[in-house]
Amino acid sequence: MPVTPPAWTPAHARPPRGRGRRLAGLAILILSGLALLGAGSEGARSQEARFAVTETVINPDLPPVAATLIGRGLANGSRLVEGGGFEPTIYRNGFLATEDAPDRVIGDPQAISRYYSLRDGALDGAEVDVWRIENGAFRLVRRDRIAEGGFHASGWDKVGHGKEQMIPGDRTRIELSWEPWYRPDADTWFMLRAIGPDGALSPASETAQARSPAGDARRKKEAFPGMIAFGDDLKIGAKGAATAPAAPRDLEVTRDADGASWLSWRPGQGGTKAKGYALYRSWTPPARHAGHFLGLEGGAGGAAVRKGDLIMLRKAFTELSRESFANDRIWDSRGRRALLTRAITDWPDPGADPDERWSLRPHAAGTPVTDPGETYLELRLGFGKTATLQGGVVGSPDQDWYEVLRPGQAYRVEAWLRSERPGRAVFGFDNSGAYRKSIRPIIFETGPTWRKVSAEFTPPTMLDKGRNGLVLTLTGPGVFDVDNFRIYRADTPYLDLMSEDYDRIEASGMSALRTHALVRTEVKTYDLAQLTNAGGLAGGTDRSATLPQQLGIMDRAGVDPWLQIEPHLTPEEWTGLVEYLAAPAGAGPWAAKRARQGRAAPWTDAFDRIYFELGNETWNGIFRPWIFEGMRDAVTGDRYKAGEVYGMFQEQVIAALRASPWWAKAGLDDKVTFVIGGRNGSSYGSDAARFSPGSDLITVAPYIGGWDAGQNLTKLEPASYFTHLNWVSQSSLPKARQQVEYASRLSRETGRRIEVGTYESGPGYVMKVDGKRLNDEQSRIQEQVMKSQATGTATLDNFLAQAEVGYRLQNFFAFDDGLRWTTHALWQDGGQTYPSWKLISLLNREGLGDMVKVDTLATPTADLPKARRRREVDDAPLTAVYATRKGDRLNVFVLSRRIPDYPVKGDDGCTPVEIALPFRSAAKVTLHRMAAPYDAENVTADNVKIETLDLAPPADPARFKMGEATGAPACGLPAAAAFLYVFEGVK
Repeated sequence: MPVTPPAWTPAHARPPRGRGRRLAGLAILILSGLALLGAGSEGARSQEARFAVTETVINPDLPPVAATLIGRGLANGSRLVEGGGFEPTIYRNGFLATEDAPDRVIGDPQAISRYYSLRDGALDGAEVDVWRIENGAFRLVRRDRIAEGGFHASGWDKVGHGKEQMIPGDRTRIELSWEPWYRPDADTWFMLRAIGPDGALSPASETAQARSPAGDARRKKEAFPGMIAFGDDLKIGAKGAATAPAAPRDLEVTRDADGASWLSWRPGQGGTKAKGYALYRSWTPPARHAGHFLGLEGGAGGAAVRKGDLIMLRKAFTELSRESFANDRIWDSRGRRALLTRAITDWPDPGADPDERWSLRPHAAGTPVTDPGETYLELRLGFGKTATLQGGVVGSPDQDWYEVLRPGQAYRVEAWLRSERPGRAVFGFDNSGAYRKSIRPIIFETGPTWRKVSAEFTPPTMLDKGRNGLVLTLTGPGVFDVDNFRIYRADTPYLDLMSEDYDRIEASGMSALRTHALVRTEVKTYDLAQLTNAGGLAGGTDRSATLPQQLGIMDRAGVDPWLQIEPHLTPEEWTGLVEYLAAPAGAGPWAAKRARQGRAAPWTDAFDRIYFELGNETWNGIFRPWIFEGMRDAVTGDRYKAGEVYGMFQEQVIAALRASPWWAKAGLDDKVTFVIGGRNGSSYGSDAARFSPGSDLITVAPYIGGWDAGQNLTKLEPASYFTHLNWVSQSSLPKARQQVEYASRLSRETGRRIEVGTYESGPGYVMKVDGKRLNDEQSRIQEQVMKSQATGTATLDNFLAQAEVGYRLQNFFAFDDGLRWTTHALWQDGGQTYPSWKLISLLNREGLGDMVKVDTLATPTADLPKARRRREVDDAPLTAVYATRKGDRLNVFVLSRRIPDYPVKGDDGCTPVEIALPFRSAAKVTLHRMAAPYDAENVTADNVKIETLDLAPPADPARFKMGEATGAPACGLPAAAAFLYVFEGVK
């Protein structure tokens, strides 16, 4: 029996701010369309909206929205120990050669030295592949090694590099400073060049030598004082600059009474007057400067290196001594420590102290250690010396950075241990938190054979303040071996998702999960061996995620994998990857490895479809070195844009994958979709697809606000909410139409079927303001706005609008809990679902089908002025209706892009809505509505809910009106609301 809808709660009646009940089920609600911040003064002109739903299919069989799974914290134990598998560091880099050379690779000094971080000899012995574009395709033209003594990364580093900083021209003296992480008591050489008014540089001055301060209280600063910006209109050393001053002279370093070092000089004689001075420094004696290049072994018969070749180099390290790897500039920096296994990042160099030595040793064949990987940690400790293995840090619920342990929940600590004589290892807590006293240390006995130790502890309460580090301590004398040090919740396998997360995935109806934890690796990354290791045994991925660990989650969740894998694997590794995924257990070493991990059947048998994406945002310099730049064809001389180079490289990867005999035998041409990661507002994706005929899907990342969209920090004011609600008109739809046109044009020209979608989308966030991280108040405001009713509706509106113009598979970023790009609150904050994800889940579960055309006959509108990356739009619609149909079921989404009192004071934001439906009768009508006040949010409680009501079938479907009889207020569609009407049994 239909029920009478409850009396409507007016928009000004705010729900209580206290912690609400968890939502029992999710339903889909369509959000109101997005308008733009600061609408025109005319505001909304019309107060009525009329629509006609047709039977014309415009996008058949919409696929469910997918999501990106990031590695930050959902996997059990991923935040409690990272790097406890003690695997080698896999270092890989990629860059373009800048000169022709027979047996050398000469490149950008920043690229070769990794931003002036490496020491001469650091990469001796590394393997080098030389890739060249010939006749529109990549070809591997040389494979070689860096000779012993062949890696060179020495020269002058410009202070303020990348910021175009200089010393003002009227200065002849500057205080020297060193970064806090610079090597103490180390020789440093300085040199000056005068800068002319047009940016021309003088010859180099003579050099002066200083010594960095020593000791814990050494004078170190993060930037040199007295430096200023050179100017926005000029570049230091700019091409075409001709008026070079004379070189500075008489450089001298002196110390004052306070111990500060000062560099002084005299201006050069003759020439143009200096506008300023560029300061350079070096940690290598100038007489030993060799430049920046790779000296190759040669003799392999490969082609000479040519300018513009793509260079890929790789090396595995079992130790990273600062003396042989890192230069003085990054001696104690976070960047250097990040290259190490995290559990030992604060330790001294291997061999620096004979009583505290560590190294990574290879496992013997037949080791009893389960999931051994390649290496384990060996410790050699003198009498009374201790080694502390760092786990994660746990904290109190007033922060979100550290994991908060659940009171009464058992946690397991385990490791494989061995020692040459009887010894012991002690697990406990450090720092100031209460767990140091309330949870007793756990003692493990060790001996001469490998032994797996395991114990549980249960926190009695949450920490009310402070934090505790989780540590495993071993005390000498003796030799200790450690592997697979792990801490995780005892009720769930290591690095698996919790049962509540699987429930959330099922409730969302999502189609696929994207493996974001396997990319964004920079130079500390993985080879195929680490990629295919058991979870926890990869050094370069986010939270030690691995391919089988991620695939296992997706298999258990019943969703398809959207694989993101870095582009640096070799052709042999790509072919081996296919064997690992698709070959029967006895087919070869990679298939045998999979079988040893407990998966005898091919992984490809577990999934209906596999999406494959190379890297992450390969246009975005943030993710160097795994991006693509423009290159020239060595045969034809043609110049290719970055997107075209990306497409060519993806095509050679596809060829390497298809070279495996198991590709065809497993029928993977019919199962794998190759994804292009495009750039919103750009032809980068279609450029790539043009040169990758094997790729089927172009995707972009249309965020609503945030730094991805180039927006400022949002505010708790009506204009911000209105901007998000109308984002669709000013940004999402124009850019979506552009991408569809790019793809359509390419399809017409090539005869290929090319689809468009999104690899990431959803509410966007700002990370910094004026170069500084958000403070607590700014973060709180951003969370409230971006996890509000209004932004939830805006998110649904954007996804539906993009589908209406032709987008197919879309992806929400990201499935996770906590602040910013997430779907749920942290457990200590209630664990509630955020409004955007509630509506996307409703779409997946209740709103899919063939999308049909909806005619807009009348609607309130507003003029939206041009703003940052948002175009001017006249008469932007403030109401949107979308519809899908499946059999005798019609789903109609009605969304509001209005809010009360903005931009017109006294406007309640409610819209009378009438819809002409394309049927005579319906057997059943269900309403799913999300209609909380526009600024209600789910940050601390479940304030914004989806309600589900049974309604009476409409007497006159041709004039379906929103009102009290149809689950709405008498005035019609509430401000910022999202309604989904489901009509079943229609005729």
